[in-house]
This record gives sequence, structure tokens and C-alpha cells, in this order.
Amino acid sequence: MEAEIVLNGNGKVYTYSGGETTMYGSGSASAVLHLHANDNVWIRILNNKVENDGIIRVHGDRWSSFCGFKIA
Repeated sequence: MEAEIVLNGNGKVYTYSGGETTMYGSGSASAVLHLHANDNVWIRILNNKVENDGIIRVHGDRWSSFCGFKIA
């Protein structure tokens, strides 16, 4: 799986998880972004058919997490 942290439609940080010998891999990314009013930040899963055969698999429960902080 390939994912990125996106700010206003522009990818800022990228992460990759997986491999031919790993069924359950892990990846992580972090960023400190200077934000302005009305900025939008989100996580985007990339649909790379070469890497994930067009099927995006994100496991829930204890397998996936996201955390964000506002530093004033």
C-alpha cells in the first residue's frame, strides 16, 4: 500500500508498506505542516496497480491508526 499526507491537494509526505514476502507490512509517515485558516489536510491511499493489483487493502481494528495535533 502506498499512502500520502496531503495538504490542499498536494502530497507532502509519502509512505509505503508491503513487499512480495510480507503479507502484513507496516509503514509510517509524519510531518509538521504550517497551516492557515481553511487549509485541508487528509490521508490519501494511492491506487498503484503495479504494487497492489488495483485492490486497495487497509485493515481496520488494531491494524491502522491516524493521529493529528494542533499546535497553537
